[in-house]
Amino acid sequence: MAKNKMLQAVVSLAGTIDPSLGKALDDVTGKLKNVNWKAVAVGKYLADLGNEYNTAINQLSAATGATGDELDALGESVKNIYAQGLGDDFADVADGLAATQQASDLTGEALERATAAGFNLRDVFDYDVSESARAASALMKNFSIDAEEAYGLIAVGAQNGADKNGDLLDTLNEYSPQFAALGLSADQFIGTLVEGADAGLFSIDKVGDAVKEFNIRAKDGSDTSREAFESLGLNADKMFAAFAAGGDTAEAAFFDTVEALNSMDDPLARNAAGVALFGTQF
Repeated sequence: MAKNKMLQAVVSLAGTIDPSLGKALDDVTGKLKNVNWKAVAVGKYLADLGNEYNTAINQLSAATGATGDELDALGESVKNIYAQGLGDDFADVADGLAATQQASDLTGEALERATAAGFNLRDVFDYDVSESARAASALMKNFSIDAEEAYGLIAVGAQNGADKNGDLLDTLNEYSPQFAALGLSADQFIGTLVEGADAGLFSIDKVGDAVKEFNIRAKDGSDTSREAFESLGLNADKMFAAFAAGGDTAEAAFFDTVEALNSMDDPLARNAAGVALFGTQF
């Protein structure tokens, strides 16, 4: 019997990232880490810093409020990023750096790396640098990962079909807190979205929305949620407590729930329990 598409998305990883996605992530982050971030000129020559550079730095100062040594350091990052063949001109790089800083609160070399990664995503997937910065920042803040991994995961999602409807960045930004609250990892989040796309869901936003609904209902103590857990053979009070606790406890309870759903033989009963816990997106 074929699985419900939403159920397929949330259970097929069984708590771990698919090996092929894991390899893709390693490949992407490996490439990011192997880049020489210290201004190795590749394709664009920095002979004339002149008015164009000065205008870009003034623009950067106005956007970030940076002056003095802080502005000088940001200016060096602009040159370093541009020297890698990234950005249309100094002004473009300065805009990207400011947008990344505003979205992520990163500084120094971490900011430089993140901005360069944002330009790489723009070159490959046509993503707006500020939008990818917001999505990466949401991953970093909610899952406690670094910029390389965050941008690498965005690339993995895009490479594996999770952006076929153009909603990957918005989904990452909106639903990162929901997945993190259930104790799930960033790669589980990306992997679930990829599985949802593979399962033929019209929009991966539907996966995020279902998990958001579950996150609410699994903690609300309502009679509807209690009955749904009990129909799965689970102790409702223990499940409510587990999801309220978060972390590893919530993660284990989440996969207990979806595995119990997956094991139900009666499709009508499974659908009723799934809708009660995941909402109508189920």
